[in-house]
Amino acid sequence: IRRAVTVNTLTQEINAELPTGLVLVRDTNSNGYRVMPDNQEKHPKTLEQKTPYISDEKALDELQKLLDAGADKSSVARGLAGLDSERAWQLRWELIDAGADNDYIAQGLAGLDSERAWQLRRALIDAGADKRYIALSLASLDSERAWQMRRELIDTGVNKDYIALGLAGLDSERAWQMRREFIDV
Repeated sequence: IRRAVTVNTLTQEINAELPTGLVLVRDTNSNGYRVMPDNQEKHPKTLEQKTPYISDEKALDELQKLLDAGADKSSVARGLAGLDSERAWQLRWELIDAGADNDYIAQGLAGLDSERAWQLRRALIDAGADKRYIALSLASLDSERAWQMRRELIDTGVNKDYIALGLAGLDSERAWQMRREFIDV
């Protein structure tokens, strides 16, 4: 039995795999998708936002409050997804030094295409991080580097469901071709 794959179905599946407190939303400014904290008012029938995005500084302030209140370091590391500021990297390194789980660190790289994000992905792979979470960290990345890593992950046997989830936010022909490839269309 083959079920139709729609944007809403994929969005629901991706949201089910995202860390608690994060949600994939339609970015009406770029006509794409973005992983965001799940604390903003949304239109009841769509994922389009009615309010502005949370700023990096506010997100980092909230994550710091969670840490100060005793939140799990690994969960906070995962919450750094999409945050690429100097302050975010400082917190990411503090969490790594404090022993945050590498798989959660990898998930916290989602949406980041910076050089240091790529260096950390490679270091995490070398340290034995679960490559499924490296695949998830490629969400919204359409760079040549991201496509090379997806192919590398496929070649090493990473579950294609995770590769597909890591296509979140992409509307390029290349992304749709890979989705079709995964569902044998």
